[in-house]
Amino acid sequence: MRATALIINYHTEAFLPALIKVLEQESCIKEILIGDNGSSCGAAALQALSPKVRVHAFSENIGFGAAVNTCVQQDVQTPYTLLLNPDTLPVPGFADRLLETALKTGALITAPRCYLDAERRFRLPPFNGYVPGEAAMPILPAEVLAHARAWTAFYENYWAQQSAFEEEFVSGACMMLHTAHSFFDGGQVFDPRFFMYFEDADLCLRARQAGFRIVTEPAAEVTHFWDQSPRSSKGSYMAAAQQQFFAKYPDYGPHFFMPALSIPDAEALYGVSCTDAGELSAGKLFHAEDARAGDYFELGINAIFIPFAQAVMTDSSFRLPDGLAEKLPQGSCFFRIRSPQNKIRAFWTSTKR
Repeated sequence: MRATALIINYHTEAFLPALIKVLEQESCIKEILIGDNGSSCGAAALQALSPKVRVHAFSENIGFGAAVNTCVQQDVQTPYTLLLNPDTLPVPGFADRLLETALKTGALITAPRCYLDAERRFRLPPFNGYVPGEAAMPILPAEVLAHARAWTAFYENYWAQQSAFEEEFVSGACMMLHTAHSFFDGGQVFDPRFFMYFEDADLCLRARQAGFRIVTEPAAEVTHFWDQSPRSSKGSYMAAAQQQFFAKYPDYGPHFFMPALSIPDAEALYGVSCTDAGELSAGKLFHAEDARAGDYFELGINAIFIPFAQAVMTDSSFRLPDGLAEKLPQGSCFFRIRSPQNKIRAFWTSTKR
């Protein structure tokens, strides 16, 4: 059984040589198909990356979902399609493991677990947030803290798994799809109404509602540098996709929005003061006197740390891996050291400019 690797490129070609080098060695990959969404590098430059590469060039950016659909409909000739973001760097052997698990479990969608950095120190969270909004949204600080702790437990269970397990949702950054299945009617993988963002959540929800399995394979590992395409209009695309998703699934709206937690409220709940770590820079060192090996160093985009990426500490200090700071998005970010017993030992805010 063979698969086609499909990458949609939009001004992210700097990441492609390393990714394609891995894909060339995967025995199950028959062809590497690049859907180029109007990038300036040109199809010839992409074609020259590897003899295994074939390019479907679009004259303009038609959107991620529409580009995937067109490529699957017109170019994919294998039963399975391995969809990857350009800003991913897989561990060799990942594709063969994903396909093996897909065949063994009968999953419609199979996904790896992902890391944030090339050294694979920061474990990314499960794809989460889309649950029916039956309960009231947590508002009071104590309610917010309980919500955060429940999310942390979900994260820890996700990373504790040692064999293939089912998930409600997985990220479109990397997924093995059984595109020959009748579920993908005529190669229609994503709802094309989602220009970008939320198309993967919509796909997973539709697959679940139709009774199909979505499986994560822990032995397949991928670094996802996360959010490396141009940022000029991402906010508007995200807002539009969010509205489309909630309009399509009104019961799923309330709990997607993460509850707000101010820094003073976080300090009160965590029992530690927030330290201003200043501007984020390569190799920045974070230290806590009572930290120890086995504690967690966690990176979040808000004071509640939903979501967070997590690294396991080896002593009382943690130095950011090379290249991580430059790949993080601009704006405020938060760091903390947390014990396995959920004690917050230290808490920082920092700014990426």
